[in-house]
Amino acid sequence: MKAITKQPAKRYGVRQRGFTLVETLVAIGAVALISVGIAAIFQSVGRTVTTGRRVSNFSQFATLVERQMRADFSRMTRDGYLVIHHQYASDLNGRRINVLPYEGALASEARQRRIDEILFFAKGDFTSAREPMSPGVIARSGTAAIYYGHGAVWPVGFDSLGNIWRRPEVNSIPTVTAPLTLGYRPGPTASVEEFPNQFSSSWNLLRHVTLLAPLASTETRYAPSGAFGYPANSPFLIDQDTQIALQPAAVSLSRTLSRMNLGAGGGPVVGPGIRPLRESSTAGLLIRRPLRSTGLVDIATTDLAEIRSITQSMAKTNKTDILRPRDIAGAGRFENFRKQQIEEDANDPVRRPGGFNVIPRLTRANIESPSTNPDRDVLSNIQNWMREAFPANSFGDPSSLAAESGAYIRMRAEQVPPDYFTASSLVDDLERTYRRADQLMLTSSVFVPRCSELIIEWSFGQADTNGRLVWYGGKETPGIAGNTIRLYPGLPSLKTNDAAWYRPFSSLPASAGTARNHPLSPNLVYDAASFANFELASAAMNTNAQATAHFGYIDPTWPGAGSPSASEPRTLPWAWPKLIRVTMTLSDPVDPSVEETFQFVFDVPADPMP
Repeated sequence: MKAITKQPAKRYGVRQRGFTLVETLVAIGAVALISVGIAAIFQSVGRTVTTGRRVSNFSQFATLVERQMRADFSRMTRDGYLVIHHQYASDLNGRRINVLPYEGALASEARQRRIDEILFFAKGDFTSAREPMSPGVIARSGTAAIYYGHGAVWPVGFDSLGNIWRRPEVNSIPTVTAPLTLGYRPGPTASVEEFPNQFSSSWNLLRHVTLLAPLASTETRYAPSGAFGYPANSPFLIDQDTQIALQPAAVSLSRTLSRMNLGAGGGPVVGPGIRPLRESSTAGLLIRRPLRSTGLVDIATTDLAEIRSITQSMAKTNKTDILRPRDIAGAGRFENFRKQQIEEDANDPVRRPGGFNVIPRLTRANIESPSTNPDRDVLSNIQNWMREAFPANSFGDPSSLAAESGAYIRMRAEQVPPDYFTASSLVDDLERTYRRADQLMLTSSVFVPRCSELIIEWSFGQADTNGRLVWYGGKETPGIAGNTIRLYPGLPSLKTNDAAWYRPFSSLPASAGTARNHPLSPNLVYDAASFANFELASAAMNTNAQATAHFGYIDPTWPGAGSPSASEPRTLPWAWPKLIRVTMTLSDPVDPSVEETFQFVFDVPADPMP
C-alpha cells in the first residue's frame, strides 16, 4: 500500500487593514467630546445639587430666624418705647463708605451696606443667657429690652489695653474705637487681626435680651448653704444694684447712668460692706460697674416705670433746665437734678401732674420751628434718652465718656470664645466659674452669623395711589437720586405739609373733637439732625449715613398751647407703626461671594385708644 503523504495546503497571505491616522484622531476627538459633555452634565448636576442644598440651608435657617423674631415682636409692649436706627456702614466721621464683602474681593465688589438696629420692650418669661454661678440659680424676669443689630468683634490687639480681648471685665471700655466701626478699614493693607469687622461677610447679627430686674424691697439670697466658701449670710451673695442671682447687672438701661455709682437711687439702701460676688476678693465698694457694651451683661436693675420716668422727664417744668446724657460726668449731677425735680413737682401739681411720668407740654409750632427753642430742646433730649438704651453708642452721639463720644461702635460679640480653655483651667473656683461664664457669654448673643446687611423699615399701614404699602426707612426716596433714607412723611417737601401727615385717631367718635384730626408730627419721630441731613442737596445727602425713628409714650404736642375741651381726651398716645419689615442678607459660609436675601413683615401692637 502506497503511503500518501498529505501536503499542507498553501495559504496565501491576507492583508490586515488598520485605522488610518485621520480615523484615529476623529475617534479620539469623538471620545473627548463625549467625555467633556458627560463631565459638563455631571458638573451642572453637581452645581444644581450644591445650589439646591445652599438655598435649602439658607431657607431653613431663615425660617428659624423669622420664628424667633415673630415671637419677640408678638410680645412687644407699649409700656416701653420703640426705636429704629437706620444706618449705613460709615467711616469714623459718620460718612457712608463702600464695604468689601470678603478678604480678597475686588474693589468693584464693594458697595454701601445697611446695618440697621431696633430696640423695644417685651413681656414674657425671660432668663439670663449667662451660665449659672451656682446650680439652679438662674436670673429671670417678666420684662426685658430686646435689641436686634450687628455686633462687633474685638481685635486681638486689645490685649495691649489690659488683656481685655482675652480676659474682659464687665466694665472694659476700649480707648480705641476705629476697629469696632463696621466696614471701616484705614487702607488696603489693614489686616483682619487689626480690623476684624472690615468685611461684611464676617458680620454677626445679634439678638440681645436685657432682663429688667429691679431690686426687691427685701434682701434676696440664692445660696442657703453658702457658695464659693462664703456662708449663707455673706453680703456677697445677696441681690444688689450691680448683681442679680449672683450675675453682674447694670444699674440702669442708660449707657451713661450704667457707669455711675448711683447709690440707693435705684432701689433699697445697700448696707456697708455689700459688694458683688466677683468683687469679693478686692478692696473697695462696687469697683466695677457692669456695662452691656462689653457683651458680658444681660441684666439691668431697673423696671419699665423707672425707664419711662428717666426717658420722659429729664427737663424741669421751665423747659430750660435740661439734663442731657452728655452732661452727666458723675452720679451727683444726676441725683441732684432728680432731687430738685421732686421738690419742684411738689409745689407745681398743675403744670406737672403725675410727677416724673408726664413730660412738659410742647407745641407743634415750636418743635417744627427751624430755630432753636426750649420745646425743641426738650423733645431732642427725650429722643436722646431713648437712644441711651442701645447697648453701645452707634449713633455718634456726644458722651461724657471721651472714649465713646462721637463714635459709631457696636456691642461686643464673638463667634468663638477667645480664651475658654484657660478660663476653664483656673484653680480658684470662683474665678474659674465667672471667667468661664464670661467666655460663653461673648458668643451667646450671636443670632445670625455672616449677616452682611440688615434693613429695618416701618409702616403705618397706609397705601399709596397704586395700592402699595408705604414704607419708611428704606434705601431710596422716590424722586431723589441715590441711596437716600426715606423718612416720614416721604419727600422733603411734605415735611411742612401737614395735610399729608398720618392721623392715627381719625376713627374716634365725633365727640373727640379736634383729636380726630390731630396729626403725627414728623419731628416727633425723627430728630432734628436726621431731618437736617434729609433736606440737603442730593449730592450731600448721599453721604448721610443714618436716621433714627423714635416712638414713645404720650404725644407731647397734644393739645398744644391750649387745653382740651370737656369731651376731648386729656392725652393722646404717641402713634406707633403698624408694621415692621426686616430685610436681611446672609453670606454663604463656604463661598462668601454668594449671598441670599430674605424679608419678613411683623405686626406691631396697636395704638391704645384714648
